[in-house]
Amino acid sequence: MPNRWGRLGKDWLLLAVAGLSVVGGLLILLREINYGAGVNWDSVMYMSTAESLAAGKGFYYFGGSPLTGWPPLFPILMAPFVFLGVDTHSVAGFVNAAAFGLTILFSGLWLRKRLESRWLTLWGTLAVALSIPLTVVAAFALSEPLFALFTLLALIQTDKFLERNRRSDLIWAAVFTALACLTRYMGGTIIIAVALLLLLQRNASLTERGGRIAAYSLISVIPVCLWLLRNYLATGRFTGLTSGGWEPVTPIPENLRHAAETMAGWVVPLSELPSIAQDLFTLLAAIFLLSSAVAGGYILIRRWRGSGGGIDWGPLAPFGVFTAVYFILLIASGLSVEIGSGNFSRYLAPVYSPLVLAIAVVAQRLLLACGPGKIAGHIGNWPIIRTFVWGGGKIKYRGLNFAHRPFSLAGLSGGVKRMVYKPSYNRG
Repeated sequence: MPNRWGRLGKDWLLLAVAGLSVVGGLLILLREINYGAGVNWDSVMYMSTAESLAAGKGFYYFGGSPLTGWPPLFPILMAPFVFLGVDTHSVAGFVNAAAFGLTILFSGLWLRKRLESRWLTLWGTLAVALSIPLTVVAAFALSEPLFALFTLLALIQTDKFLERNRRSDLIWAAVFTALACLTRYMGGTIIIAVALLLLLQRNASLTERGGRIAAYSLISVIPVCLWLLRNYLATGRFTGLTSGGWEPVTPIPENLRHAAETMAGWVVPLSELPSIAQDLFTLLAAIFLLSSAVAGGYILIRRWRGSGGGIDWGPLAPFGVFTAVYFILLIASGLSVEIGSGNFSRYLAPVYSPLVLAIAVVAQRLLLACGPGKIAGHIGNWPIIRTFVWGGGKIKYRGLNFAHRPFSLAGLSGGVKRMVYKPSYNRG
């Protein structure tokens, strides 16, 4: 017994990931208890449909109109609790708090398994736990937190399949994709991204690739196709979405600008900055958006040619390709659907976790490629780092004497080396 607790205490990263997921979910739940879940038009649709289901009347929202513009999974999950007498606001808050906590947990566990760097794993987990877009949508009675969770799980299972080639991993990826499609219609972006990855696999014949794509796609789309068929039989339309014909509802450049402004707001408080700074950060975010699309194509080409230059890009592929596909289709959707500038923060929230995981993988590859010695040498020359982070005695810098801290965490060079190259065994 003492040995078991000793081993558990040594794996501080696992405890940190679990703790962050629990704290993140509880904070969202506490917010819901004190103030209630935020409500907008979509929230009213979900809650009224859940009440209709609980009353045995079917998929109808207020006024008796059939639900077609929204997939049914979120109301389905709320309906049993509403039937038991729980308020719909409270149910929505509990579901989203749980989804947010699980998103943090699975993000951290994947990073812990796939990255050598414990510190990058901790950074990635914190980035998800403290994310602005995920916490904002989790505070509302919306389906985005649930969609973000299923999307993340589908991509994680896809990564497992690409690594191990086990059929069960692909089946689970299809199951989570189906759940994502039943939560948001944008779940179709997952199918496109995974199908591209399966198509460009090098360790399978063309027949095997086709069979895998067919099996994955079939499992993924059957549930939502049944739902769309029900919509058509009930209303004569597959969804409640309208088409703008040849005239775009929102031009692509305008959607790109709104998306860039939203992403820039994840990093800096745009509203507090002067206009020239807002434009600069928006431009940088737009460049990042376009670069992510190019990077997705680059990843596909590298997987097809099998070059890689000695760097294993496998963990990056599912998250990078999905991010690119999602961005492209979201921005292009303005040709037929009115998005609105205020909705981009909500619609981009599901891509936040995959984006963080992709950035973490890229960061580790850059650390490995550049070499810890070079990085340690550059960072070690920063007096503020040596003094207040790593310790190392008194340092005189521009006439100021900095006394070291009471204890030193580690020597910088060795610290970076351990951060990058720490073995990953027994962490699976």
